[in-house]
Amino acid sequence: MEHRYLGTVDSPRYGMVNEPLGAVTVTLERFDANGTALGVEEVHTVGLVVNVGLTLEDGTTDVEYLVGDTAVSPAVVDNKMVATFGRLRVQQPGSYRFHVRVFNICAVPHFSGLGSGLSRIPTNSIFNGTSKTLVIGNHIH
Repeated sequence: MEHRYLGTVDSPRYGMVNEPLGAVTVTLERFDANGTALGVEEVHTVGLVVNVGLTLEDGTTDVEYLVGDTAVSPAVVDNKMVATFGRLRVQQPGSYRFHVRVFNICAVPHFSGLGSGLSRIPTNSIFNGTSKTLVIGNHIH
């Protein structure tokens, strides 16, 4: 049976260079081909990884200014998949969006583990989403 995931990406709107941001939370729901909500159980999260990165505000380029754990396994909360990223930091001022991808770990050849060293992100994500704009400012001395 074919199913799809729809979700949201909740994130802070403002931050300062190299200071921890508030939590970035990804919430996903599972639907069948007709749009009927199916609910999520622990078995549906096995092998799934949620990856977060930064994209320039216009969405043209992924950038490497994000520091912290950028890949986590989702949990099940109220029949939804939820992944929370805490204590992420951005190293360069500017306007960005968080870009979230969810994929099955089995689709990544030669995968060695979760963490900020995830270098081979597959293109066949089961969910792709972006946050609202995040503005990162410089420290004021």
